[in-house]
Amino acid sequence: MLGNRWLKVLLAVLALTASAWWLFGGQTTVADGELVVTWSGAHAGSAQLPGTVGWCPVDRTGTLEAISADTGLMISLFEVDSLFPAIHPVLAPAMREEVPRPGAVAGLRWVQGMEAIRGFQSVSGLIDLREVGSTVSGGFDIRMQSVTGTDTLVVRGTFRRLPVTASAVGCS
Repeated sequence: MLGNRWLKVLLAVLALTASAWWLFGGQTTVADGELVVTWSGAHAGSAQLPGTVGWCPVDRTGTLEAISADTGLMISLFEVDSLFPAIHPVLAPAMREEVPRPGAVAGLRWVQGMEAIRGFQSVSGLIDLREVGSTVSGGFDIRMQSVTGTDTLVVRGTFRRLPVTASAVGCS
């Protein structure tokens, strides 16, 4: 019982932190259909990427993909019923089967220099879907860890009017 209470307190603190970031300076000019992402920590960088959201009604999962060349961010959104404006707690992909609905997991990759591919996966954070319809808008604040080591990042971003496409029959 105590663990559940602490989880709720942690989620509330994370929600307030993300909201404060968004309200007090985290806003970036984002064009329709684009996602702007910045990361800091063991590595620093940023990207402005075209994005889409694929919706699968079979397993009630949305897949936000923002990819350009060798840089990409993917967020899996696990919904209760359908895409819905809400705060989505972010967990590690290893906990995919235990992610509460609404919830999410995420991954980021980019090429650094001529040979190094950097890959990171979510550990914790929040995704805020603010507007949902034929497009999706929102923001995120996610802590990520290297898939090959212990380096960590704080990844923040916003997305505006990413088109939603629905699929069915297995939705892979």
